[in-house]
Amino acid sequence: RGFVTSDTWSLEAIYCRPRNSRFVAVLGGPQAMTQQQIRSSVVCNALANFIYILIFVALLMWLGLQAWAVVVAVIVFIAFVLYPNILSAYQTAKMTQKQQKYVAEDDEEEGSENKKTTNDDNKLSASVGTFQVWESHRIITPTKTFCWVIFAMEVLFLFLWPLVSLITVGNAAISSIFVVICGFCWVRSYFNAAIVLEETGTMDLVDGEKGTAEHWQNISRLNTIVTKVTRSHAKSVWMTILVIIVVIMLAMGV
Repeated sequence: RGFVTSDTWSLEAIYCRPRNSRFVAVLGGPQAMTQQQIRSSVVCNALANFIYILIFVALLMWLGLQAWAVVVAVIVFIAFVLYPNILSAYQTAKMTQKQQKYVAEDDEEEGSENKKTTNDDNKLSASVGTFQVWESHRIITPTKTFCWVIFAMEVLFLFLWPLVSLITVGNAAISSIFVVICGFCWVRSYFNAAIVLEETGTMDLVDGEKGTAEHWQNISRLNTIVTKVTRSHAKSVWMTILVIIVVIMLAMGV
């Protein structure tokens, strides 16, 4: 978890970080971020989102879409792509300003007595940091029957139907590749370590006696699997590329 101070702050480090990544913002003390740095981050986020919209509109206009289609596409793009980022940036800036206000009030109440050390030549000033935590709460738990129905529908409509269609048209090569890819996807989806961790809420389910070197090594390996395989950043990159390709194909069809 990185620390963002007045010395380590930069526009690219704040804006280009992964979404919902954890960092500690220092808001009080000698290393606290300044109001100018906080405002610059907010302005940078707003300008970047505006540039995203311009690029998206330019792409749609270049593809020859009609005006109404461009307006609808931009609204969908803002609602499902940019709005979560804008909301997160706004909430972070609001929380930061509120926290800085609380820190300033606490410093005024404490006065200078708590900041002095016994040695006047070696005075130390504490820095106060804050960070956000995201939590997910399950409201409705699906029943086993519902889970089996969803599983059967996935197998029927996402595997058997396309496979039978490929075999019917006589495309044996593509059907073989489809089976192999579906096998990898099936293992990745139904033997998902991240889902197991979400259900159990602990990483102590690995082998080895708790507290031993083997136990910690298995926990480290499980953490690597979850962060770099199951929830890898490459997944979001490839999803973005595929979505762009689908949008371009739909636009060319229109």
